[in-house]
Amino acid sequence: MTSRRYVAPRSLFTTSLVIFLGALVIETLLLAILNREIVNNLLFPISQYVPMFSVIWKDNPWAALQILADKSVLAVGHYDSLSGLYLWTLEFDALSLLLHLLGAIVIAKLIARPLHILGWAVAGAALVVLSHTYVTVMAHCAGPTWAGFVALYGLGVEKFPVNSTWQWLFFATGVALVVIARRLAVSPATRM
Repeated sequence: MTSRRYVAPRSLFTTSLVIFLGALVIETLLLAILNREIVNNLLFPISQYVPMFSVIWKDNPWAALQILADKSVLAVGHYDSLSGLYLWTLEFDALSLLLHLLGAIVIAKLIARPLHILGWAVAGAALVVLSHTYVTVMAHCAGPTWAGFVALYGLGVEKFPVNSTWQWLFFATGVALVVIARRLAVSPATRM
């Protein structure tokens, strides 16, 4: 007897991968639309640390891994060739990509559930991802709305003491929403 809710591991992997890549594309498109500038630059900042990594790895592997964990793996943005500045960038480090992947897996596991359960999961995953999203927006830092954009986008900016509180609050709220979705999903009252 097979349940309709069973998701084969291969299907779960494929669905999670599609959701993961879709989330990265949607975030990038959202920032491009909000900033009215298309993506014209794709960087892999971690690649410049590979030579240093190989040297440090021989002496202290743990320190080498910590260095790489703090660096951005992927950065997309808009580079203004006239000023030589990045007008906006969206950076993904190892933890950010891991949170995106975990959120995609949670959503993929609950995708066959009723819409209200999926809504809790998506909202929770979005808050968890937002808790560790790094965005730099040059125009907003110079304008009157900089505080609002820092509050929304700059939650992961280091050396800004309020951010860690907001990061943990968003993270904890997101995890709580995912737990609520999971409990609703296994509740006999919400079974299909």
